[in-house]
Amino acid sequence: MNIQQKTTFEISVVGKVTLIEFSGGHYSNPFSTARQIELTNIINELSANKKVGAIIFYGGEKRYFSAGGDFKEVCNFKGGKDSDLWLEATLNLFKAVLAAPIPIISAIDGHCIGFGLQLALVTDYRIVSKTASLSMPELKVGIACINGTYMLEHTIGRMRMQKLIWECGHWNGEQAYKHGLVHNVVEPESLLDQAKELATKISTYESAAIGVTKLIMNTEFSSGLSNIFEQAKSSHRITFSNGTAQKNMKLLLNKKKQG
Repeated sequence: MNIQQKTTFEISVVGKVTLIEFSGGHYSNPFSTARQIELTNIINELSANKKVGAIIFYGGEKRYFSAGGDFKEVCNFKGGKDSDLWLEATLNLFKAVLAAPIPIISAIDGHCIGFGLQLALVTDYRIVSKTASLSMPELKVGIACINGTYMLEHTIGRMRMQKLIWECGHWNGEQAYKHGLVHNVVEPESLLDQAKELATKISTYESAAIGVTKLIMNTEFSSGLSNIFEQAKSSHRITFSNGTAQKNMKLLLNKKKQG
């Protein structure tokens, strides 16, 4: 196994399978703008490598898949170019994942929240542990949920999307599987092994066939994200300009410090 550090990501390779662990920084794996750009560059680099047959996203042992955006950064947004740059990084990352001619599998444990769930939704296959918790609670925090609404409706339909968005609740692994949000649910201790087994199997498929299939499979989804991008930018400018979201995020950060 070859291992190389990429600042906030640990990359390991076995055969044609590349495992990307969100290992750096906080155990909850928040994503800053810089971290999104970093992962985008990694995906683009791997996409050009013909030796890579499958990729796995994994939060790391006893770590969240991702608690979403980095509140330490986002709570300082003013509702201008700052939120625009964040969304541009988000869109570029999502489109890189969707455009990669390599299947990307999400192995989800712990919390998978907001941006974290959106990142999982652009991957090609989602395996979740029974004890995981998946949610899209943007409205509860005071943030517009534009990308999340589109992605959830595309994935699980309008009714289930509305349930997650309006209730700001969460689904455990078995609920997520029941409602079609993930492809498989397993025991926590077998999560990574199951993801590796699937990735190894897929990596034996003909790469040309995989590439064109994934291209057609994701064209409409990717175009839809691009089409709502300007709406997402204007919506985030509105919600961040009034300061409510920032106050809520600072309260949550203080609670974590005290806890």
